[in-house]
Amino acid sequence: MNDGKGQSLGELVTLVRGNTYKSRLLGKSGPVLLGLASIQRHGGFRDDKLKCYAGPSKQEHLIGPGELFVSLKDVTQSAELLGAVAMVPPSVGEGRLTQDTVHLKMTYTQPSKSFIYWSLRTPQYRRYCLACSMGTTNLSLSRNDFLDWRLPEVNNSSLTLVSLLEDLEAKIDLLKRQNNTLQGMAETLFRQWFIEEAQEDWETWLSGDLMNFLDPHPSHRAPAETNDNPIPFLGIGDISEGGVIDRVKSRGVAFEISEEQKDNYTLLKESVGLGRVGTVGKVVRLHRRHLPFALSPTLCVVNPLHGIRHWHLYLLRSRSFQGELLQLNSGSTRPSVGLKNLRQIEIALPSIDRLKEFDDTIDQIEERVNLNLREIDGLVSKRNTLLPKLMSGEVRVQMD
Repeated sequence: MNDGKGQSLGELVTLVRGNTYKSRLLGKSGPVLLGLASIQRHGGFRDDKLKCYAGPSKQEHLIGPGELFVSLKDVTQSAELLGAVAMVPPSVGEGRLTQDTVHLKMTYTQPSKSFIYWSLRTPQYRRYCLACSMGTTNLSLSRNDFLDWRLPEVNNSSLTLVSLLEDLEAKIDLLKRQNNTLQGMAETLFRQWFIEEAQEDWETWLSGDLMNFLDPHPSHRAPAETNDNPIPFLGIGDISEGGVIDRVKSRGVAFEISEEQKDNYTLLKESVGLGRVGTVGKVVRLHRRHLPFALSPTLCVVNPLHGIRHWHLYLLRSRSFQGELLQLNSGSTRPSVGLKNLRQIEIALPSIDRLKEFDDTIDQIEERVNLNLREIDGLVSKRNTLLPKLMSGEVRVQMD
């Protein structure tokens, strides 16, 4: 049991599980597939890898904007998706559940779906899911345990807090959409200059001559966790593409680990991280304002050479470079790419000066993106401060 003083989920919802689908029918038409890939770690909707399904679907497996769905399983031992909840956004007109996801079908109108959603985003609920988990290889959460979760008491204080969380989420979503538009403009320019206008007489460079690919943790031994003034030990999955990190959920290690890593890399204003173990190819911004932190060997630090400021970020995210990474995968059970191979990728370029011209052209775009990212950092921090208070009944938080 948990410490919630309100109703249990079982008093408010029934569960409708989706079913299997045929991968060959994934395409551009049909409802959006709402599988594990559509849920963020620890909760929230994930929209960066959505696919539509053109096959047949039962009506009970189709849900629309504002509906809640959860994962009662995790294919890893991390439990990051176990019990994780998502709400279908307005941008998804219709979604289809899979065998891995469950719809929370409301049997009462109160409390609201938003109230339930935010209670399932609290750290107390996440700990409850982990405590109730079953399995050795893959984890699962029983329907009974899930439905036994008790919500916080519905009162003026908790309703005010949910309203604040909704406002924060709306602001974060708006800033993310602004950045997607801005980065889309820069990506279009990159594609025009360096893909569509490519010439046969361009010089071929090796990636290692344009960027330094650095292993932040060469020992590859996980440092011991600590609760004594810890700093986050970040894997590629702990950092968003914009560089937002979650200090609440990331593993805590001793400050000395960060100091030791200074011998392995220097974090520049232009540094980015590239996933090379597990989530191969994920590209994240690394912000010095988040220091101190330590980095795991699931990513490498990429520092540009020749005075490059932005071009390398868009190269690493380009379809052509991502395709090269797929060819270099050497992992048998877990995808991975070695640093030596990363440094040997051939890239055709007109000139270094043309790269710098690209940087100058998108300077204002990058400045706006980074201002938005800084604001998102602050909003996420406020949200993470508010979430545990929903279960504890505390509401007194200074909001701008």
